[in-house]
Amino acid sequence: MTPFKFALALALLAGPVAAKAPSIVCPANLRAATSAELVFAGADGARSPVNEADWRAFVSREVKPRFPDSLAVSDVYGQGGQGPFARQPAKAVLLVFTGAERERDKVHAIRDAYRDLNRGDRVMLFETPACVSF
Repeated sequence: MTPFKFALALALLAGPVAAKAPSIVCPANLRAATSAELVFAGADGARSPVNEADWRAFVSREVKPRFPDSLAVSDVYGQGGQGPFARQPAKAVLLVFTGAERERDKVHAIRDAYRDLNRGDRVMLFETPACVSF
């Protein structure tokens, strides 16, 4: 296991704690923060996670209320399983933690809501230190 994967696994196992800014040095006019990226993929890997209307409703209902000021949404493609690369549609949400209590709980609630809505579809989570400015 690489040091990055080990650190990521350790962070995920640490459970719900406040998302404190990481110990990194940022250039002038940027501040240290933590970013989280969620990638929503379909269980069969061949279809869009949800249709556009349902996706917009999901973001409005589950994501925006939890992170009203710090999110971006985009269409992405990925690959799952073995074999040649196949463009598999997915959705991505980029969040920036403010340092407020229980932000990680909110991320997990979003993942759970998506899984419940879409019969267990996968939601990948990346969490990284970042330098941000708004």
